Amino acid sequence: CGNIVGACLNSCMIICAGFHEGSIRLDKLIVQAGKYIRESKDYGKLYFVPSIRNFRQLAMNLARRSQEPSLLEGDEIPNLPQYVASLDESTHRYCIGLMMQLALHFWDFDRALKYANAYKKVEQDDQPMYMVILNQFWRALIFTNLHELNGKKSMKRRARREYKKIVVSMKKGMKNTKCFVKILEADMGARCGDLNYKDAQRLYDDAIAETEVAGFRQYVALARERAGSYFAGIEETKCDIIAKDYLTRSLQGYSDWGALRKVAFLRQRFSFILGADRQNRSGSYSSSTSANLFI
Repeated sequence: CGNIVGACLNSCMIICAGFHEGSIRLDKLIVQAGKYIRESKDYGKLYFVPSIRNFRQLAMNLARRSQEPSLLEGDEIPNLPQYVASLDESTHRYCIGLMMQLALHFWDFDRALKYANAYKKVEQDDQPMYMVILNQFWRALIFTNLHELNGKKSMKRRARREYKKIVVSMKKGMKNTKCFVKILEADMGARCGDLNYKDAQRLYDDAIAETEVAGFRQYVALARERAGSYFAGIEETKCDIIAKDYLTRSLQGYSDWGALRKVAFLRQRFSFILGADRQNRSGSYSSSTSANLFI
């Protein structure tokens, strides 16, 4: 019995690590997660099944077309409210963290904020520390985006608080958190501060390099996406060129990972940067940054 439980736990950790590191292509992860779910059910060890289902649905949303990509719902989780209601408290928190992450992946800022606030109400440090840190990281990105969109100082303060928590973890010896600190320093400095574009580019490049060293392929693509979207908002030809380079590399990273729905989303949102025709450029960007379009 102990060996079976250990095997099921190991399966869950393989899926979790493979997703966050970007070390397993999403199409393979979907198949592998389905296999682990069936095996766990066959063994009668159902405790880890919801966590694997969460990642399988998340991978499906990123990899495939879906009616509402920012919502953790589809073939694996056909009814999200009903599914969430069936979860124990710990797995519920785990699920909300992934729902929050997915919403931000597709720039659904209203939904992402809703989940971030919901997570805050039930937050406890009963998950693996790396998951606590990842949730802090994604919340900081959400608050940074919302400060950029609406100028609310409260969002800037909330982003700063999450950032400081990750810094504390890094100083306590969580070395792999340094890349998340670097990404936030660049993103918060660019979107919430008064950096000139050259300093912002330097910070983003440092963050990307640090994330590559850490081996988090998914987050390398994310850091390039954040950099590209920032520079796309600066109406200067030289910043267009910088944005296109970041976004092209980000798209390649997401494509290599198998996040083809995410790739299609970014291509559509930044067609004015990635395409040859850049007429009505400023109008296109202001439309693409409206939170209402991502719901």
